[in-house]
Amino acid sequence: MKTSPKGFLTIILTVWAAALLVATYVRFEKLDKSNSTKFDSRTTIFISIASYRDVQCAYTLLDAYKNAKHPERVFAGIVQQNDAMRDSDCLSAPIDRTKDAELLIKYKDNMRIHRVDHNIAKGPTWARHLVIDKLFRGEDFVFQIDSHSRFVPNWDELLVENVSELPPKSAISHYPSVWDPVEHKDKLPPDYNKSIARMCKGFYNPEGILQPVCGLMSLLQRKSVPAHIAGAGMTFYPGSVHKDMDMDPHLPYLFQGEELLFTMRMISKGYKVYSPRENYVFHYYGRQKHAKFFDLVDAAKENQRLQSLQRAKYIMGIIDKSDLTDPKTSLIEIEKYNIDWSNELVKKRMDHYFKMFGMDLRQQKMGDFCGQDDLSKWPRWDVKL
Repeated sequence: MKTSPKGFLTIILTVWAAALLVATYVRFEKLDKSNSTKFDSRTTIFISIASYRDVQCAYTLLDAYKNAKHPERVFAGIVQQNDAMRDSDCLSAPIDRTKDAELLIKYKDNMRIHRVDHNIAKGPTWARHLVIDKLFRGEDFVFQIDSHSRFVPNWDELLVENVSELPPKSAISHYPSVWDPVEHKDKLPPDYNKSIARMCKGFYNPEGILQPVCGLMSLLQRKSVPAHIAGAGMTFYPGSVHKDMDMDPHLPYLFQGEELLFTMRMISKGYKVYSPRENYVFHYYGRQKHAKFFDLVDAAKENQRLQSLQRAKYIMGIIDKSDLTDPKTSLIEIEKYNIDWSNELVKKRMDHYFKMFGMDLRQQKMGDFCGQDDLSKWPRWDVKL
């Protein structure tokens, strides 16, 4: 029996489609099961930075690109909140690092910046919303860090390998270990590969917000374990998060509560948070005499901060609508940014999250895993949820 040209073309297209389907299936099966998925030639990373008058910002960018295995596939989005007359620009090479200035030139097309006058800045949660809203271009992964960070060599490839060992929709986060410019200068801490900080317990601050506590643990077991909160200074997560949920722009001056809120919104969408298996980035804590976000909150802005705090607590289910001082202000566009507690699957995800970590946000309870060195005995995510 003869086959017409049209019929022959149909057969070819059918076979091609079947092959493509099988290839796609194999690719995702490999991603789900692989113990060491390599940095794919198309994989892209978006570094999310909210910088407030930070002299370390340019150094952070230089260090990120200098230590990346594939800097051409690393993109940076910076919301810079500076005093233009007094502060150095994040994209200007520091005077003492002119030898590295070519990095800022070579990868300038990979760096996106949104400049805001420091007088109209509204805190870190608001700034991180701007980073995603104005600068994110759908990269495969987002690497949220602070603008005073340092990186291990090949950090980009190592992070992708780490997350590829985990179930789909996994994020990696912790509070990075200490880097100090006086003590360590341009080098990493000498013992950085011996121990790691893991999210393992927490405490409730006077405003009723759970804040994470890390325990320093040996790196003899290089393995990721579940974490109950994604730390703002280091979270590596799939870019698909921002297809599944928008960053809330209605949280001016919110500081404490930002991390827990972001974590819970991710979990409600089916994502899971893990500590990293090893150190990839380091953080300059303290920063004495440096300008900081929370310096913004004077008496006139305190009311906005409290409204943001109430909004966050309402979304997280800590308080009810009747507890809000000004519901009209606190609940602007709430249906867009709220956790859908009435959804059965969402409720299962959140119940599982609270139970596995011994958390009760209303009763202010939290489990403690800091003394558990046997990682096999840590809580386990139900990856079916």
